[in-house]
Amino acid sequence: MKLSFDHSGVPVAEKREGMRNAEPMKLWVSNPADSPDGVEYLYFEEGSPAPEIMKTHRHVAFVTDNLDEAAAWCDEVILGPFEDTPEQDVMFARKDDALIEFCCRK
Repeated sequence: MKLSFDHSGVPVAEKREGMRNAEPMKLWVSNPADSPDGVEYLYFEEGSPAPEIMKTHRHVAFVTDNLDEAAAWCDEVILGPFEDTPEQDVMFARKDDALIEFCCRK
């Protein structure tokens, strides 16, 4: 399995300018490419069905070429895989105490 660092994600308490709405998760997300430090900000609306760990913990994101291998490497799949955009599928998982997002580009 190949991995390369993509971004880090930080849950925030208020919606920020430039965020896109990720329905039906009741989630607003910034584009890490817009941040000089590669940070993705996530704002969860009240009642978001996202797993609690995603709402309260920072995550690190990697691009991978194989989500199945990434899932097998982790302790637990938290969410996904799912189509995040037409260009990529995404999965959130836990490895030890770390929350990890895996992005698989199509």
